[in-house]
Amino acid sequence: MRAVRNHLKYNTSICIVVVVVVVVVVVVVVVEMVIVVVVVFVVVLVVTVLDRVMSVVEDVVVIAVTVVSVSFLNISTCTFP
Repeated sequence: MRAVRNHLKYNTSICIVVVVVVVVVVVVVVVEMVIVVVVVFVVVLVVTVLDRVMSVVEDVVVIAVTVVSVSFLNISTCTFP
């Protein structure tokens, strides 16, 4: 009877260790997946914002070049009629 109790106690402790290891592995995998999803989301957000900012900068540069070109043409036509 004592041997059976010791055997059951040993099996129970092994089962507890296995459950703890499985829970730790699952938690680590879930945390890594969450980290990967957050990193991908942040990268996509930054790329989207940079794309919009570059689009605005491009529009401002085009407008500035157009204004400078028109001003230069007006100055040149006024100076040399």
